[in-house]
Amino acid sequence: MCWRLRGSPFFRLLGFSASPVEQKLMFNSFFQMPRVSVETQLKELAAAGILLNGSLEDLFLSFGREQLERKPYRALIEALGGEVECEPFAPLCHKLWMCDFERIEDHGAYRDVLLRLEAMHGSGMENITDFVDVSGEEAWVAFDHAAQSHRWTAKVYHDWLDPAILVAYDDWLRRANPDVRLYANLRDYGQSALLAVFTSRQFRAFRDLRKVPMKQQGD
Repeated sequence: MCWRLRGSPFFRLLGFSASPVEQKLMFNSFFQMPRVSVETQLKELAAAGILLNGSLEDLFLSFGREQLERKPYRALIEALGGEVECEPFAPLCHKLWMCDFERIEDHGAYRDVLLRLEAMHGSGMENITDFVDVSGEEAWVAFDHAAQSHRWTAKVYHDWLDPAILVAYDDWLRRANPDVRLYANLRDYGQSALLAVFTSRQFRAFRDLRKVPMKQQGD
């Protein structure tokens, strides 16, 4: 075990002569990830189009500065997918969304999903409406665009969001502009997923940070 450091070859190699407690503290300090200020992280994330809505005070209502700087970028990216914890509960960042899939309970649920996705990029959807009848196992969402009406049918899985709606939205973006896609991390957050809409340039900037893996939702 790395904690049993008395006489450790690692410390003998470095010429240290310290107590086990001192050696443990030095070991942790040596390998600890350097802190990066929230302000610096936000400047880097801006290259991916990720911008903080409102103020740092809104962010710090839910997440402490030390927490966000101790695990730079990943913790902040995940935090920005949430909302301000006071009315009107606005998104901390339009570009990112930590989407809880257990959210489809009644009429308006799929409308809210499309409105949140549209806030990420804005494809021009208008007059978004939906129908949700969980007990009757029927759900759909409809919208207008360029004087045409569109309707997507969703499968009912109790109160769970049908992932096919996210795939349909990604395809909708791709048809309008192949350079704009919906990306997702469906692996790391249990019943939630981190979603984002990026251009190819923005996604490269995001991917280069190597903090949160994401894939195109349509893939």
